[in-house]
Amino acid sequence: MISQTAIVSNIIRARQAFGLSQTDLARRCKLTRDEIDNIEHCKTTISPEVLLQLADGLDCNPCDLLLFISSEQPLNHQSAIADQGQR
Repeated sequence: MISQTAIVSNIIRARQAFGLSQTDLARRCKLTRDEIDNIEHCKTTISPEVLLQLADGLDCNPCDLLLFISSEQPLNHQSAIADQGQR
């Protein structure tokens, strides 16, 4: 099972890859900037509903946020699956 810290790392990486601030992501997800900050600092548990909002705001599949992806890999569900199949 993936840890919340790993999920948060994926969220932060995706947000930064899009060049979004916490405020920008909050607007896209219909959350507050404080909620994004609390998520990114592991001060709150990410509910399934919020995970879906984050994935929508980050324009990715929710699975992308749940998979363990090394920092060298792009945040892309299909490439992660392909990479795992090559191992």
